[in-house]
Amino acid sequence: MKVQLSIAILVSDREAGLTRCLDSLRQLLCELPCELIVVFTGKNKKILETVHQYTDHVIPFEWCDDFSAARNVGLNASKGEWFMFLDDDEWFENTDSICRFFQSGEYRKYNAASYIVRNYTEWSGGAYTDVYVLRMVKRTSEICFRGTIHECLSPSRSLIPMKYVEDFAHHYGYVSKKGIKSGGRAKRNIPLLLEEIEKEPLNGKNYMQLAQEYRNEKDYEKAEKYASKCIEVCAKNKKEIFFYEYWVMVMLPSFIVLRGEPERALETARKLLKSEHGCEFVHMCLYGSIAELCGKMHRDEECLDAVRKFYEQKQYLDAHRELWVNQAMAGVTESSVRAQAHSSYLNGLYCGVRLKDYKSVREILGMIPWNQKSEMEDGHYAAIEEWKENYPEQSREILECFSRLESEDPYIDFQKALYAEKEGDLGRAEEYFTRCCEKSGEFIWRGMMEMGVRNGFDITVILKQISLEKWNSYAAAIVRDIELDRYEEYLENYREAFRGFPFHFSCLEQQLYVRLMLEQVHLGERLVLTLGTFCRILSDYYRSLYREENFEGDNVFRLPAICQFGIAIQDTFEKIENENWGDAVKGLRKALDIHPGLSVVIKRLLDHVIEKSEEASRKKGEEFEALSVQIKQALRGMIERQEYCQAEPVIAQLLSLLPNDMEVLKMKQIMLQNA
Repeated sequence: MKVQLSIAILVSDREAGLTRCLDSLRQLLCELPCELIVVFTGKNKKILETVHQYTDHVIPFEWCDDFSAARNVGLNASKGEWFMFLDDDEWFENTDSICRFFQSGEYRKYNAASYIVRNYTEWSGGAYTDVYVLRMVKRTSEICFRGTIHECLSPSRSLIPMKYVEDFAHHYGYVSKKGIKSGGRAKRNIPLLLEEIEKEPLNGKNYMQLAQEYRNEKDYEKAEKYASKCIEVCAKNKKEIFFYEYWVMVMLPSFIVLRGEPERALETARKLLKSEHGCEFVHMCLYGSIAELCGKMHRDEECLDAVRKFYEQKQYLDAHRELWVNQAMAGVTESSVRAQAHSSYLNGLYCGVRLKDYKSVREILGMIPWNQKSEMEDGHYAAIEEWKENYPEQSREILECFSRLESEDPYIDFQKALYAEKEGDLGRAEEYFTRCCEKSGEFIWRGMMEMGVRNGFDITVILKQISLEKWNSYAAAIVRDIELDRYEEYLENYREAFRGFPFHFSCLEQQLYVRLMLEQVHLGERLVLTLGTFCRILSDYYRSLYREENFEGDNVFRLPAICQFGIAIQDTFEKIENENWGDAVKGLRKALDIHPGLSVVIKRLLDHVIEKSEEASRKKGEEFEALSVQIKQALRGMIERQEYCQAEPVIAQLLSLLPNDMEVLKMKQIMLQNA
């Protein structure tokens, strides 16, 4: 039986992932006439023992900083009709498509094949880019590897036609303990690439790779230099267009932007669009860059034109799916461009509203793939919400643009509900609202709840989907927007809307009272009343969640800190009622230790205790100083932990009491410099 596929792996002394790599080849070795070749560049005998469990065809290779030389050793030793190569830090999820490619005989129609390498950018595996890489080729006498690093197969004419298979290999090689690797590889690669340029000054690929290395090092001046040189070299070749020229054409404007020259970047993008060496994919990316640049520079008309042309090119690519694959390149893929599309549309929306060109706004809203769930993320909706919020005076016109869209997206239904509400048609608003409730996502829950409460619509369907943990973040956002002068009215509205959901209402009520106490200067008996109400709310809430025994004696440590704070304040109120002033002050200090974020409230309560105490007239300065020291200590802790948002109101209130205290003034400066 002839060998159909030779698989060659470069194996170094990296032990992590090697077994996983070799195991992922079992299906190929089992289902196809395969041979496995290992080119061993390391010295670790333990690694060799692992390799010999899978193959005896191991070729020692003394490393010489030349990847092509190592690859060619494996290629020259192979006997298969086709040759496949990979590294020891990659492993396949599965190889079903590759197996079918060979078993069906389809491989006879092609000279080369690519599969997907999934390059992860963080260890968690949550962020990655997929890129097709050429890793399989029909073996002929002229095929060989070229390039000391970033090696590639040559001659390129022998690689067409090419098949793109759906299988993908995991690759974490670009991730370090602190994120993406850069410095170590660049120090190795840059000198080698400069040597390659000395040998082959007309090989544009080396200039492109240098541009990549300098980009990774954030040396954008040199990245621009070598990207421009790549374009210059490639332009001399009138017969052939190279994939790496596509990459530098797309990336060059961004290098110039990163050098702080947006005007020159815009002019460069315009010139590149006129190049004979461009393609649909490149033109689409360049129009996206122009849209972003013009949007930021408020060149609104040109931005709108670029967005339209970006969309036209994208529609053409969608109609000719093979171009997405054939014209994409490393780091600039279909997924990255689809993400860029949202930025282009958003720039167009800002320009349209600035021009009050609502026809264009409607047109661009219609370009957004609302019904393609794979392309719509919560962040995209949030960006559109931010755009709307930036133009409150044009809210009606913007909502009218949404009202004309045809889409099943619940976000669009919600915008139509808001438009009907603004027009005074509450019946129509409730119809869209109800339809939205049945299929809405988290990204619009908060807005829907506010609308429901505002108009008395039923929000039960939404509340049933929100856990208390999630609800706390929604409640915080809702409370931030409440007008404190009308808080009692808001509370009544929410109490009615949240009937049957007492825990959700209590969470909101707690956060509202915290804001009331921090932002409104309640003093004396009014403070006691407000704080007492807050503690009662806490008590009712947590007593419904915890057994009564947890509220007795030393067992309170089992309770959340905010609940312990409420208990400490209620104990302090008893001391105040019994005119036990010394213990009342101790109780306040205990409460401060538990919840330093409410130190301003505690300070006001301390003043109240002192005012009610005959003895306090003599001790006020001493107690005030002691508590001030404690509050300052809590503030220092917040600043050390970079909790500037929590520290800000405390500093403001403390300065109102100690306006000339230099220590507090210095902490304010630190906060302002770092916030």
